[in-house]
Amino acid sequence: MFGLALLRDREVLFHLELTTLAYPIKDVFEQRTNEVASMLPWVKSVKVTMSAQLARPISNIMAVTSRKGGVEKSTAAVNRAYTLASMVLELVSLMLMPIVPAYQPWSHPSTGC
Repeated sequence: MFGLALLRDREVLFHLELTTLAYPIKDVFEQRTNEVASMLPWVKSVKVTMSAQLARPISNIMAVTSRKGGVEKSTAAVNRAYTLASMVLELVSLMLMPIVPAYQPWSHPSTGC
């Protein structure tokens, strides 16, 4: 989980929620967050905090699919996740991933069929 706050005097506060504070590359997360945020011209200082919390089990899964590209699947998924989060006031995780269609026309290299 990730949190962001903009404070007075152009200070930016990032909060990263990890599954464990023993995460092997947490220092890299902190360093890269500082580097990238500091590149913004309006940022004067960056503060990164981290905490750990075990992931909650998944209770519901919703899929938005279509075999055709360019039909606003990502937009629909984001809008549904936002609406669901605002309705139940809970954390909603969203994962966007391309799915290869189940049927792919192909031919056997040796026969051409």
